[in-house]
Amino acid sequence: MQVFNTFFKILKKQIPSFITYFVIFTVLLCIMSSIGTGNNAYTEEKLSVAIFNTDESKKAEYLEKYIATKHDIVEVKNDQETIRDRLFFEVIDYVLYIEDGFALSNIKRPGSTTGMYADKQIDTFCKTYDAYVASGCSEDEAYTKTVAALDAKDLVSMMGKGAKKPTIYYFYVYLTYILIGLLINALSPVIMALNRKEVKERTDISPMKAKSRNLQLLGGAVLFSFATWLAMVIISMIMFRGELFQNQNPYIILNAFCFLIVASGVVSVVSSFQMKPQIISMVSNVVSLSFAFLGGVFVPMEIFSDTVLTISKFTPTYWYVIASEKIFAGNVDQSVWMCFGVQMLFALAFFAVTLVISKRKRLSRAN
Repeated sequence: MQVFNTFFKILKKQIPSFITYFVIFTVLLCIMSSIGTGNNAYTEEKLSVAIFNTDESKKAEYLEKYIATKHDIVEVKNDQETIRDRLFFEVIDYVLYIEDGFALSNIKRPGSTTGMYADKQIDTFCKTYDAYVASGCSEDEAYTKTVAALDAKDLVSMMGKGAKKPTIYYFYVYLTYILIGLLINALSPVIMALNRKEVKERTDISPMKAKSRNLQLLGGAVLFSFATWLAMVIISMIMFRGELFQNQNPYIILNAFCFLIVASGVVSVVSSFQMKPQIISMVSNVVSLSFAFLGGVFVPMEIFSDTVLTISKFTPTYWYVIASEKIFAGNVDQSVWMCFGVQMLFALAFFAVTLVISKRKRLSRAN
């Protein structure tokens, strides 16, 4: 157990910085989850929209009518300079052009994300409307059914999204960002110290087998990671008392445990490279924030474009958030277990990458 003991001796020196990170991240987690609760009700934002419709089709007429029910229609002269001025001074947020043949184009206010919100609404309307027409509905009937299907309250009810979510939901969703950041900053320096070239070479000439060394190192990392995860769960139990064990909420603990294994895999990949402490901190921020934004932790997936949504599916946080939404909506079914399984596959992939890097380094030293 020499490597195992050495792991915790080195970790002991990191305790002051770990406690600092832990306190900062825990306070940050509590603040973010409280802020999230303030914005947890689904509300539609009204934009100032200018529409220039030169298409005489029913679909164009109904799209314009639908947008008018969701946003404030502003009359603006169809002049590029005038439009740029209105956008710059925030008189209008979005300009939509519907040209002959239902050719859509738009101009958004620079530096604003509200345009993506309008894009998503228009795209959803068109796809739903076309689906009803293709199924044999008349255009009038298709419009009526499309509006009913896209009604905010019905959509919230059907999707299980946007309904008021408890603080505990945000606590566990934001936990993904905290776990990755905390474990990379705490564990990576220790693992890198034990993986330094001179240390590895001294271990290689000792009677200890490489398998035993790696298992002891893995055991120390797993034990520390589990203790960190358990501390977060205990904090949530103290904060939310019995709420954590109501309905199907206990599944969120299992979901968080699955993500803990993913986070451990991420740490193993990062620790495969020798880096300075300041670089580790930078990598920690880049990785945790990238996963958080792309996975729907900080940004609701409802406003993602189809391309961004496709990319987000290649992050473990996407599957974690999807499982969390279903759990708190009371829909624990086979799809939730599938989300758990996908997270495990991501973890295996990260560990596999670590093994490949380790093998290449070993072969490089041998040559």
